[in-house]
Amino acid sequence: MTPYNDSVMYYDYEEHKYYLAPEGVTDAIGVNLDLALNASAARNPQAVRNFLDRVTESVYEYIYEDSSSAEYLEYLLANHKPLRKFVKRMLLAQVRYALANNFIDDFSGVNIVKGTAMNPRDLRSAMRVAPEVQNLCRQDIAGLGFCLKTTLMLPPLPEWAYHVGY
Repeated sequence: MTPYNDSVMYYDYEEHKYYLAPEGVTDAIGVNLDLALNASAARNPQAVRNFLDRVTESVYEYIYEDSSSAEYLEYLLANHKPLRKFVKRMLLAQVRYALANNFIDDFSGVNIVKGTAMNPRDLRSAMRVAPEVQNLCRQDIAGLGFCLKTTLMLPPLPEWAYHVGY
C-alpha cells in the first residue's frame, strides 16, 4: 500500500500528511473556502491554503498527542487503506467545525494579571477538534485491533521502513 490522491484529498510526501484540496472541499461539503475565508475586501490569496494547513495540523496533532509511536501511526495513516476514508472524514469534519466555530485565525492573548502570554489551546478550550474527529479516532482500526487515540504500546516502526514510499 502507498498513499493516494483523489479529487478531495492528496498526500504530501514532504510533510507525510494528507491535505484537502480546496476544490475537493467544495465538491464534498458544498463550501467554497475562497468565499468563506475572503469575505472582506482585503483578500488574502493564501487564506485558503493556510486554513487547510491548520485543519490538517490540528487533526494530526490530536491523533499523535498521546501516542507511544507517532511514527507508527504516521505510517498507518499514509498506507493502511481502511484508514483513508477515516482521514478524509476527519479532515472534512474539521473544516465544517472550524468554520462553524470561527476557528479561522490564530488566537493569541495575554493574562493581564500575570502579564504573561496565554497558551493558545487555553483560549479555545479542549474542543480544538471536531467531535466527529474525536469519535472517529476512538473506533477500532480494521484489522489492527486498536484505535488511533490509543495509549497502548504500539510496535516500533522499523527504521528501514520509516518515510520509505510515503
